[in-house]
Amino acid sequence: MIATPPPDTDASEIPLTLFATSDVHGHLLSYDYFADRPAALPSLARLACALERARATTPNSLLFDNGDIMQGTAIADLFADMPDRSDRPHPSIDALNLLGPDAAAIGNHEFNLDLGDLAATFRAARFPLLCANLHPGPTPSAALRDLWQQSTILTRDLTDTAGTSHRLRIGVFGVLPPQTVLWDHSRIGDALIAEDMLTAAARSIETLHRQGADLVIALAHTGIDTAPARPNMENTGFHIAALPGLDAIILGHSHLPFPGPDAPPHPAIDPTNGTLHGIPAVLPPAAAAALGRIDLRLTRAVTGWQVADAKSSMIDAKTAPENPALAARLAPAHAQTLAAIRRPIGTLIQPLHSFFAPLPDCNALRLVTEAQAAHLATALHGTALADLPLVSACAPQKAGGRAGPQHYTNVPAGPIALSHVTDLQFFPNDIAVLRLTGAQIADFLERSAGFYHQITPHGGGQPLIDPAFPAYNFDTIYGLTYEIDLTCPARYAPNGTLAAPASRRIRALCHDGAPLAPNAEILLAVNTYRAGGGGYFPHATPANTVHEETTKIRDIVADHIARTSGKPGPWPTPWRFAPIPGAAGIFETAPAAAAHLGAVPGLSSLGPTKSGFLRLRYEFPG
Repeated sequence: MIATPPPDTDASEIPLTLFATSDVHGHLLSYDYFADRPAALPSLARLACALERARATTPNSLLFDNGDIMQGTAIADLFADMPDRSDRPHPSIDALNLLGPDAAAIGNHEFNLDLGDLAATFRAARFPLLCANLHPGPTPSAALRDLWQQSTILTRDLTDTAGTSHRLRIGVFGVLPPQTVLWDHSRIGDALIAEDMLTAAARSIETLHRQGADLVIALAHTGIDTAPARPNMENTGFHIAALPGLDAIILGHSHLPFPGPDAPPHPAIDPTNGTLHGIPAVLPPAAAAALGRIDLRLTRAVTGWQVADAKSSMIDAKTAPENPALAARLAPAHAQTLAAIRRPIGTLIQPLHSFFAPLPDCNALRLVTEAQAAHLATALHGTALADLPLVSACAPQKAGGRAGPQHYTNVPAGPIALSHVTDLQFFPNDIAVLRLTGAQIADFLERSAGFYHQITPHGGGQPLIDPAFPAYNFDTIYGLTYEIDLTCPARYAPNGTLAAPASRRIRALCHDGAPLAPNAEILLAVNTYRAGGGGYFPHATPANTVHEETTKIRDIVADHIARTSGKPGPWPTPWRFAPIPGAAGIFETAPAAAAHLGAVPGLSSLGPTKSGFLRLRYEFPG
């Protein structure tokens, strides 16, 4: 809490600036590895230049990274598959070593790596790695021992406004979503257990003050959710900020920048100055789009140093030049990545894109689901599961939203390289299988159908998509057929809670042309993020997971294209909208979609938006 010092304090006043990155997701250089070309993209190299300029005018500063730096682009994701890498650190760690953060939190996506690769990666870090709520599990991994610590105290000599130096002890701790151990269960297994973030944060704050910290800073890889606190909440930054004894909090994970106009409305949130419960907070935007900054003014009271004033802001680095030292440092990894992504895979007989992913039968989703099913048919052959029907689920992984109008899958027909496969499979998830009943499958699809707004008949054009619902949680199941009735309210809210218990959008759910019985048993191919509860899908739990592998779906798709050239299989179009007379759905997509409008009946262009998207109108069947 920002405090006003009592009258009997001295006049010492220290300015201290906290710089922060979060959710860089492998955006180290301004290069589009999907299109295989240089691009005017945000990058850590640009942030490094902006950071250097800011530090030049900032007498006292600290730099923190808040996790999820090691996944998201080919230079990061393909490192574990590179030959002759034993003498080189992971490019993301190598980049951070050059920037010299004072400490870094661990994010959930760090665990997309095998534990052995993760251990080697973390050992190369020349800065403290922090996580207070991950602990050894029933079968702990020797490789992970002592790779991170719950908290640290940084001893720093800071200069006050009169030029006098003061030695301060600054306590820092990290936390991440406890769901991490479920989302990457195929790799973590029982090696780790996760504790509630709020519990771990309270303990860390108390411990750091007891150890003599003058200030305590949270590196909380979590977003802002103003709903009442509940155990193992995924986005609990709002509640961590309310804990006594905390002086500043750096947030992440949700990719929803703070401060800013899109902050949740709440009397305890100041979206202009950037405070939660009066505590200065910053959530830097993802993909290195900006550098988070918290400017503190510290004064000394009888009880010690206190934050007398604070201001949170962002330093936009999108137009900054790339830091030449960092670009040179990453040049060998960049060259090796280019060689890898240019490796031929096969030939694709049709273009694949996600421009119309909100509409029935996206061909990019079809290919991924068919690849998953073909792989599992072989993997499950001869097992007790082989006689159960198998269907396959997939969501669009690149479909605009907060990532912008260029963030869409767009793979041309013709020769295919690994870069095209990573465009199809943006996240490095593994493959898993859920064993569900027909009733559970129906409920699973109800969660997916929450992607859409409710539509009023005879209401003309209406917004189609709920912006609070990420596209990567909109699963389509191939191997089934069903209708989605958008005249009904969504059964599940975007945060996964049951919002309309009496509502059902999923109708006419069939398998092999016959109604799917509620008690029928069926296997559902999913990625490990979904199997571990990612997206809050009902019944997607480790208890219902009957098969999982450390086999990346990216590699499964590459093998499938090599064998089939992407020729569509026999599964029918999986779903359709139930008729809605006199209504149309309005949604946004990439400008490049204009060339494909004629392929979808009832679809027309409404022109570009100010943010660079193309607005479309889709006439529902009447």
